[in-house]
Amino acid sequence: MEDEEALTKFVKENQLRLVTEFTSETAPKIFGGDIQVHNLLFISKLNVESDGHLDAFTEAAKSFKGKVLFIYIDTDQEDNKRVMEFFGLAESDIPSYRIIKMSENMAKFKPDSPDLTTEAISAFTSKVVDGKVDRHLMSAELPEDWNKNPVTVLVGSNFQDVAYDKKKKVFVEFYAPWCGHCKSLAPIWEKLGEKYTDADDVVVAKMDSTANELSLFEISGFPTLKFFPAVGDDEEQRVIDYDGDRTVDAMAAFIDSNGEKGNVATSPLPPKETEPPKDFDPEQVHANMEKELETVIPKEDPKEMLNRVEKPVVPEAKPGEKKVAEPEPKGQAKSEL
Repeated sequence: MEDEEALTKFVKENQLRLVTEFTSETAPKIFGGDIQVHNLLFISKLNVESDGHLDAFTEAAKSFKGKVLFIYIDTDQEDNKRVMEFFGLAESDIPSYRIIKMSENMAKFKPDSPDLTTEAISAFTSKVVDGKVDRHLMSAELPEDWNKNPVTVLVGSNFQDVAYDKKKKVFVEFYAPWCGHCKSLAPIWEKLGEKYTDADDVVVAKMDSTANELSLFEISGFPTLKFFPAVGDDEEQRVIDYDGDRTVDAMAAFIDSNGEKGNVATSPLPPKETEPPKDFDPEQVHANMEKELETVIPKEDPKEMLNRVEKPVVPEAKPGEKKVAEPEPKGQAKSEL
């Protein structure tokens, strides 16, 4: 029995290389395995410095065999841009790495320095494995005019200060730029904000949940409306999910009652949207939403999203550039079972 368990453990640990490139072929093995902590290195294969980064990453991986999967992602591949977006990475951030704990609701961890040496990678990975690092929450940059318009703009960095102000009634729409129901609600939400422009104790706000993450709760469907009622200093802040009619009058009555009345819809509400439509065009959203976002990442299960990535086509190296050779496993089974 012990021999059988040992064999099973050996096969699972060696069905992937010590450092595995993320592709459509390896994705099912990456997400279907027992190892739930993944360290992902984002590099450009055409960058001549990537060889050294991959060597250091591979050396660090040796200490975490069976505990952490070490994966590298070629950022030259167009389909991998979505993986970058999921981690909040821009082209200017590359090369870099991120760690994700799949079993802890996709908790992401950002290294405390850009150092890509074996020692730095090993030290940070150890802290994540030991639970000594707080998860990294994405936050968009705070616009200069975030509180100058009828609808206040919230991002991850200012959310708690605004929404949890006990002296104010704060009504927040959590939206996605690709959400059709959100677009239908937008002019109504704007009018609701205009109604309370001169009210010092009311804040009507919105937050793009594809670009901002919160530790307090997660948003999985759009639009989601949450109300933070005014409470006494000695009272605990409450959060009320709004399920009433989406008209200015109905929502205004709800605000005026401090969340006590009008939280039942008189007609069925449309179902919340959880992912972009098949014909979703980020560039069109970019134009229609006054260039708020250039591209967006859907709030869906990354396992399913990444499994749909097509097998990448390696681009031709430009003059003076070379492709990074995939590291050969040292002392490890080469077959991918």
